[in-house]
Amino acid sequence: MLTASAATKTILNQSPQILCADLYSFVLPDSTVLRWSGGDQDFTVASGTYTRGPLITRGAITRKVGIDVDDITVNITDNGVMLNGRPLVRCIQEGELDGALVTIERLFLSSWADLTPGSVQWFFGYVSDVDGDQGVMRLKVKDLVGYLDVPMPKALYMPPCNNTFGDAACTKSIPALTDSGTVGAGSTNKSINLSGAGVTKADGYYTLGVLKCGSGPNAGLTRTIRLHASNVATISPALPVAPGTGDSLTGYPSCFKLQTSCVGYGNLPNFRGFPWVPSPETMYSGGSNPPAGGSQGGTGSSPGGSTGGGRTNQSSYRQ
Repeated sequence: MLTASAATKTILNQSPQILCADLYSFVLPDSTVLRWSGGDQDFTVASGTYTRGPLITRGAITRKVGIDVDDITVNITDNGVMLNGRPLVRCIQEGELDGALVTIERLFLSSWADLTPGSVQWFFGYVSDVDGDQGVMRLKVKDLVGYLDVPMPKALYMPPCNNTFGDAACTKSIPALTDSGTVGAGSTNKSINLSGAGVTKADGYYTLGVLKCGSGPNAGLTRTIRLHASNVATISPALPVAPGTGDSLTGYPSCFKLQTSCVGYGNLPNFRGFPWVPSPETMYSGGSNPPAGGSQGGTGSSPGGSTGGGRTNQSSYRQ
């Protein structure tokens, strides 16, 4: 339900001229808060100060009865705004706003100089999808009801572990597994030569892990390590520029979610996979071994040699 101050209601009911402006607040996954004005001036209201930043427009808000998910599209145009020293659009393309909480407030004023009526919270949700072209990024923002759109029950009976590496159920500490080193000579923006005793590991140790640049032109950027071999980390996506020799970096390994991975980490008691569960394609209408009479069970063959209906009863497993 939308709530508004008495002054806002008076303006809506009686003012011959109504001035409107949107205010956008983004809370990033790392807790960074961005507040931008959708108008051509700064505004200070109870929730904070909203400054002129990127050019932001939005589509219409869809509101549905029941538990259907409301959504809105927010368009951000590249106009030179920087975030953490890098172009905002590039940050969005690299996923830094993925999952961010978005609050849209709306001002209804009789004068731009009088902000006492305050704002109305118009929409609240999270960034669920991002796409864009030609300098315009489109953010799909969904109501928090969208978080309920998950398979039920959540945990599945499947060979891989149900935990997320490093979460409370996994119990492994990512900071404790993080190693420090530097960039070796001859590195490119795709292949990083790891230098230093801390990051000198056996081939494959960092495969599917994470590398973070600590200094130099790429400071603060993180990348997935696609392949780790001969102390070289091949990353994806490529860095904007090649790192400099001696730039600091950190890296930590991943988990392949297999039972052997938990054994390697000494974490077997917290393994939540089911390695001996048969695949969903396993047939249950008969056994896998031919019976004594020579006909095979499980293939749908009927007695006497006539052809049956083929495979039946494919199953999946949920916990």
